[in-house]
Amino acid sequence: MVKLRYVRLNIDNVERTYSAVVGEDADEYAIEQHLDDMKSGEEKEITITYPVDYVQTDLAGKEVAYKVKIEEITRDELPEINDDLARQAQFESVEDMRTKARGLITHFVDTRTRGEAKSSIINKIILESVFEIPETVIKAEIDSMFKKEKERMAERMGYTPDSVENYTMEDVAAISGLYPEEYSAHLRVQAENSIKTMLVIAEIIKKENLKVSEEEYRGYVAKQAQEFGKDVEEFEEIIANSDFRKSVEKELTFNQAIDFLYNNAAVTKLPPVTVEDLLKQDRREM
Repeated sequence: MVKLRYVRLNIDNVERTYSAVVGEDADEYAIEQHLDDMKSGEEKEITITYPVDYVQTDLAGKEVAYKVKIEEITRDELPEINDDLARQAQFESVEDMRTKARGLITHFVDTRTRGEAKSSIINKIILESVFEIPETVIKAEIDSMFKKEKERMAERMGYTPDSVENYTMEDVAAISGLYPEEYSAHLRVQAENSIKTMLVIAEIIKKENLKVSEEEYRGYVAKQAQEFGKDVEEFEEIIANSDFRKSVEKELTFNQAIDFLYNNAAVTKLPPVTVEDLLKQDRREM
């Protein structure tokens, strides 16, 4: 584990701290991948050139000069895997730990692959459909997405949401290394796709008369109550005077529509990949 302090000299000149496990991040542009053999307390300047399609849009396509100082270097010593360790982690034995870990990994892979397949199906439907969307609806969705993007940007940069509230699209585009027209077009495409997805799902719900049963609703409530550490009756009292049920039914019928499309589509299985490759892909997308 390396803890460092850095400044982007030609970007914002703001000092930040950063901790990472060296070698864990698959991103070749991560700062810790460019520290060579620096020692604790050492300071130096490095330059990283980011590709134009880099996931962190405020760095994409830029050559960034960093002033980096290593604050601390620690080494994690992995304990021996035995029954004592398993019991400390609330498992009965090493075998129990491995069995349950395998189950969690299987669930992760199944959820991930099904999610990607469902997204592909919806995108295919959108591409082959014709929509008439009022400009006012598109503009409202763009405004909503722009607000969320500013909040995410503030979080990445270590700012408060209030500090970027008055940022214009031109401001955000400049920080992202894009022309205002390019950024505006990007937001518009995202907004249109979001609206089209909701229209497709709404049509499926209507055509197939999808509804949430009392059993499904109560099952969802029971699960939420468990996650919040409350009994079902207590949790139901908390949500009795809110629009919670309406929101839950909307979410559940949305999922029903997605499942309906997936179950009735011709899904082609792709060649298998390792869990490690899936995790690396997740890190690249973060």
